Amino acid sequence: ARQLAGEPLTDEIQRRHWAVRAILGKVEAAMAEAGHENASRLSRRQATEALPRTLWRVRNDVVQVSRALDGAESSPALDHIRPAAFAALTASADLIRRCEAAAAADRHVDLGAWDVDQADLAAAVEQARSGRLTHTLSFEGAGRFYGLVFALQALSRNLGDLVDRIDELSGVAEVAA
Repeated sequence: ARQLAGEPLTDEIQRRHWAVRAILGKVEAAMAEAGHENASRLSRRQATEALPRTLWRVRNDVVQVSRALDGAESSPALDHIRPAAFAALTASADLIRRCEAAAAADRHVDLGAWDVDQADLAAAVEQARSGRLTHTLSFEGAGRFYGLVFALQALSRNLGDLVDRIDELSGVAEVAA
């Protein structure tokens, strides 16, 4: 989100990406250990292999968003979606923190305003398209704009999947079914 505000964060982002990779490696190791515990009936909590895959997808989406923003030129289209994209990314970061807290507390994930911010972003993108703000983009500018939109949409889908995986882990999905 800070990249959207124009802060150059290349070094910080690289460090964070490497830190996330290390954490995901630990998650995969913990999932393997949990699988062994489940197999020996030491634990009743059913952690699926889908959780680390979903976390990797979220991580990769964040990398794609960062790449799309790196060196992106200001344009009417980008400037139009910038406030909604900033809000959506901020809400996504908050949702990730709520997923972590829900997983640790073995409870349902509170979406907060995340879904509203995602809908606002989708509306802003549609307004940019229908308002023909994308028609003046250079080839590279169009690639970055639509690359950003695609990455934000993928991040939204995969965060929704992450919420589902956390809810399954806590047993919320079983209660709702």
